[in-house]
Amino acid sequence: MKHQSFSSRKSAQKQFVLLLTLTLCLILILNLLLYNHRAQQLYTEQLKKDNYNTALQISREFDASMDLMRTACWNMVHNNREFIRIVETYDNSFEHKTALMSYLSSMLPVNEYFDSVYLYLPNYQTVLSTAMGAMPFDRFFDPVPINDMLSQDKRTSLRTLYSRSTPHVLGGQNISSIVMKVPSSDGYSQSCLVVNINFSRVVSEELVRKYCVSGSEQLSMFDSQGTCIWGEGTLPSSGESTVLLDQTVVTKLISENTGLLYLFETPAPSVLFAGLDIYYILFVATLFLAALAIILYAFLRLFRPLRRILSSIISSEPAQTGEFEALDNYIGRMKIENQTMRVHLKEALPIYRNHLLTEIITLPDWSLDEMLEKLRYQDIYLKLENYIVMTLKPAVNQYTEEEKWQVKLKTLSVLSQLFSESASGFYAETEKDAISIALHLPGDEEEETKIGAAAEFAENLCRGIRQQTNVQTNIGIGRFVTKIQLLYKSYADSVTALNFVTTFDSPVINIYQIQKNVGSAFEYPYEKERRFTHFVSLGLYEESLEALHAIFVELKQYRHLKKQEITFVFFQLLSSLYGVIYENKLDIGDFPISKMPAPYMDGIYDLDKIEAEITDMVCKIISSVERLSCTSDDPEIIAYINDHFTENLQMVDLTEHFNYNRFYISQIIKERTGYNFNDYVNRKKVELSKKLLSETDLSIKDIAEQTGFSYSYYFSKIFKKYEDMTPGEYREAEKKSGI
Repeated sequence: MKHQSFSSRKSAQKQFVLLLTLTLCLILILNLLLYNHRAQQLYTEQLKKDNYNTALQISREFDASMDLMRTACWNMVHNNREFIRIVETYDNSFEHKTALMSYLSSMLPVNEYFDSVYLYLPNYQTVLSTAMGAMPFDRFFDPVPINDMLSQDKRTSLRTLYSRSTPHVLGGQNISSIVMKVPSSDGYSQSCLVVNINFSRVVSEELVRKYCVSGSEQLSMFDSQGTCIWGEGTLPSSGESTVLLDQTVVTKLISENTGLLYLFETPAPSVLFAGLDIYYILFVATLFLAALAIILYAFLRLFRPLRRILSSIISSEPAQTGEFEALDNYIGRMKIENQTMRVHLKEALPIYRNHLLTEIITLPDWSLDEMLEKLRYQDIYLKLENYIVMTLKPAVNQYTEEEKWQVKLKTLSVLSQLFSESASGFYAETEKDAISIALHLPGDEEEETKIGAAAEFAENLCRGIRQQTNVQTNIGIGRFVTKIQLLYKSYADSVTALNFVTTFDSPVINIYQIQKNVGSAFEYPYEKERRFTHFVSLGLYEESLEALHAIFVELKQYRHLKKQEITFVFFQLLSSLYGVIYENKLDIGDFPISKMPAPYMDGIYDLDKIEAEITDMVCKIISSVERLSCTSDDPEIIAYINDHFTENLQMVDLTEHFNYNRFYISQIIKERTGYNFNDYVNRKKVELSKKLLSETDLSIKDIAEQTGFSYSYYFSKIFKKYEDMTPGEYREAEKKSGI
C-alpha cells in the first residue's frame, strides 16, 4: 500500500533512468567514432614515417585490424605512378621482376610482415606470386596462367576481386595446421602434406572455399588443439605417408599444387599504443556505464514482479504467494512451459486490464460469443489487444441503443467472471474502474440498474482477489464493495446515489488520497493489522482485541501524529473490517457503515476514541460470525467436496453454498481431513485418476477431463507431485503388476 503513494516519484525515476541510458548510448557512439578516427590518424602517421611495425601493432591492438592496413596500402600503391608504370609495362622479364620486387619491398612492409603476396595483372590474365623474404623471388615470381590455375567460377570471382589492378592484402583466421591430400605422381596413391603453421595467419575459410582448386582433393584446417575448423579431414597418424613441411616449402607447394590465394602474416607482439590510452579508457568506461544503465532501467521497467518479490522478502511479508499460485495455475491451463512467459504475463496484466476497461467505457461493439470463447481459452493477456481491434468489432451501427446497453451489460458480466478467475495483478484501482463503469454505462435505464451492474462486477472481481493475503488488496477492497452494496440496496434516489458515488474520490473518504498527506516518517503496522483481521475472521475475541491493542501501542510511539495520519489509521482499520464483513456475508445494516461518513468526519482525531470505536465494531462482527458458526453442519462440507471435486471446485463455491467465510471452512476441512482445501481436492482427483488409469483404456487427456483438470499438462504435474511418477508411468507399472 505504502509504496503506491509514491507512483509519481517512481515514474520520474524511471524517466531519469531512461534519459541516462539514452545519453550514455549517445556518448558511447560518439566515443567509438572518435576512437576509430584517432586510431586511423595514428596509423597513417606511423606509415608516413615508415614505422611499419608500430603501425601494424596499432591496427591489431585496437580492432582496426587489417582494414586500416588494406586501406593505407591500397592508397599508397594505387596512387603511385611508379607502380602504375611497372604494371603497364610488365613483360615478365628479370628486370621487371626486380623492379616490381623493389617497389613492393619499399612501399609495403612485405619483408617484415608478409611472406608472400599475389597480384592479379588483367593485361596478362595471370597471377603473379612472390615469396619475398622466404626464398629467392625469381624462382617464384613466374606467372601462373589463370586458366590452368582456377575453374571458371573461381576465375570470375578472382577478376571481380582484383578488378582495379591493385594488390589486396588478405588477413584471416588463426590456425595451426593445414592438411592437404594431393595425388602422387603415379596417379594411384595419395601423399598427405602436413603443414604446421604455429607462427602465422592464413586467409579466411571463405577465401579457402573460393580459391582452393582441384589440385588438392581434400584440404582441412586445424587449430592448436587439433580440432578441425574447416573441412572434414583429421590430423594424420605417424604411420601415414606424411611430409612435414617448413615455411619455404609450404609457400612453394601451396602456390604450385593448389593455387590457393594466401598471405602469410608474421604476428607482432601486442602492445598498448600510448597515443590511444585516454580514448581506450574513456571507451571502456562509457561502455560499462551504458550497460549498467540499461540493466537498471530493465530492472525498474520490466521486472515489477521481481521487485515485489524482493520487497516481500526484505520486509518478511508473505504477500505474493497467492499471486504466484494464480499465475502458475493460469500458465498451466494454457500449456505455457516457457518460464520467461511468467515475466511477460505479469507485466501484461495491468496493461491489458486498463485497455479492457477503457473499451468497456467507450462502448465495445463486438460479438460476445466469439469474445467469450477467445478470451477464455487463449492467451488473453498477450493477444487481447489484437482480438479487440482486429477481430471482435463488427459494424458500429448494427446495434440499437437498447442492444448496446445489453451488449455492455453482458460484456461486463463476462469480464467479471474472467477477472475473478485470474485476479492476480488487479489491486486498489478496482474501485475507480467499477465506479467508472457504473457512471458511464449507456442507456436510459434506472440508475439502480447501473449501480447494480457495478456492484456485481466488484463482487465477482473481489471474489478472486480476496483469496490473496495481500496488503494492497486488503486495504481498499472491503470498504469499496460494502459501499457499492449499500448504494445498491438503500439509496433514496438515483441523483443522491450518483452524488454519493462521486464523493468516493474526495480526499476525506478516499484512503489513497489521504495517504498522500501522510508524513514520510509515519510507518503503519501492516503486519499487525493482518494478524488482527485474521483473528476477527476466525471469531477469536480475545486474540482480536489483543492484536488491535498491539496496533495502537505501536502507533502511540509517535508523539505528534498529524490529523491526516490519524484519519488514515481510522479508515485503514475500517477498510480491513469491512473486508471481513464482506467475506463473511454479514448484514451491512448491523455495522457503522450505514452511518458513514457523517458521524466520523468531525472530531475523531484521538487514537483512544478510534480504538474504542473499532473495539465496538469488532465485538459486533465476532458475534455475527459466531452465530453463523453455530448453525453449521460440518460433515456436509466434506460430503459436498466429495460429490463435486471433479467440477473444478473452488473455495468460493463452498462459501456461496454454505454461506460461511472461507477461514471457517478451511478450519473445518483441516480438522476433518488433516489437509487444506486444495490439497484435499487434489488428492481426491489423483485417487480417482489412479482408478481410471488401471481399470480403463481412456487417454491421459480424457482422464484429466473426467477428474476435473482443464489440461493434461497440469494433471500430470499434480499426479507426479503425489505419486512420484507420471500417469503414463503409473499405467505401465499397473500393467506389469497385473501380468
